[in-house]
Amino acid sequence: MTKPRILIIGKYFSPARGGIETASLNLAKDLAQAGCDVEIYCSNHEVRKANRFTAEFNLTRFFNFGILFSQPLYLGVFFKLLWNRRKFDYIHLQWPDLLALAAINIARPTGSLTVQWHSDIVRQKLLGKILGPMIHDVLKRASTVLVATKTYADASEVLKNYHSKIKILPYYIDAPEKTSVKNPIMPGCIISIGRHVGYKDFKTLILGYHKANLQRPLVLVGGGELLEEHKDLVASLGLQSKVHFYPAASEEVKNQLLEDCAYFALASNSRAEAFGIVLIEALSHGKPLLISNLHGSGMVEINQNNVTGLFFEVGDVADCAKKMNEMETFIHGSQVHEKCLERFESVFSRPAHVATLKTVYKF
Repeated sequence: MTKPRILIIGKYFSPARGGIETASLNLAKDLAQAGCDVEIYCSNHEVRKANRFTAEFNLTRFFNFGILFSQPLYLGVFFKLLWNRRKFDYIHLQWPDLLALAAINIARPTGSLTVQWHSDIVRQKLLGKILGPMIHDVLKRASTVLVATKTYADASEVLKNYHSKIKILPYYIDAPEKTSVKNPIMPGCIISIGRHVGYKDFKTLILGYHKANLQRPLVLVGGGELLEEHKDLVASLGLQSKVHFYPAASEEVKNQLLEDCAYFALASNSRAEAFGIVLIEALSHGKPLLISNLHGSGMVEINQNNVTGLFFEVGDVADCAKKMNEMETFIHGSQVHEKCLERFESVFSRPAHVATLKTVYKF
């Protein structure tokens, strides 16, 4: 039997860090292990660099000329896809990626098209309207549209006419390995992981923590454009000894912090937070969640209220503080750790992911 030839095309690939990059790596590994012939086209995550190598699958990182509207300019993908337009049985587009979208529209590859819809264009609405016809052209041609949660698919204006093509493909991660790194913060902290950008709304989390007047420390892992502003806010509130910033924590340190924390918190205020892989990372450690009740985001489908955690109203400092105080009781509830692990293993582990892929790629 001939191996299915599958091209995965998207902005970046491992070792670039991010939710989509994690999903792409898992996808490529699962397809390769199933006997598929996998190739990957992506931009280099470092500007003005390119490199190519072969590992479990053929990977081409194109030269990155720069970033425009959060989009890497890896123009080489146009020529490569045109040259190989008849090579692949399946094309797997990791959306959002404007350049890959344009390349597919121009090259018109002959393989069956799957679009993995990670997020709507949320913050650049004018750009989304301008590109609307091109986006809908690709969605009309697609045989399958993969979305991580039904909640996100139902809330998407763009996808409302394509529900017959949608299949739910939850993200997953491998169960964490034990690490030998010593936790640099005391056990029992509250942890939040993510870039310090507007939609993550660390400001509400910090203000809520201050209002809750808790003794356990708050640990914020990640860098970003608002990092210094958030450090200034912490200083103005006199919380320097209680709120700890880790702008460049290694994976080992991050996993140790997750293992030692009391619970994980996420305050995102926009559907730019389409899912939040960090949430299933926390569940994989058996840790409960405190997250914003963000309508239309896949976040709300990950957390089960009063089972794996609690919700607070988006951007509401008082409610955030109230729920932080309620978490002090919740984390000591009956079998909370076991319920979080069960949620992770039943929904966000590899077997469920592979079962859906089999229906798309017929391996």
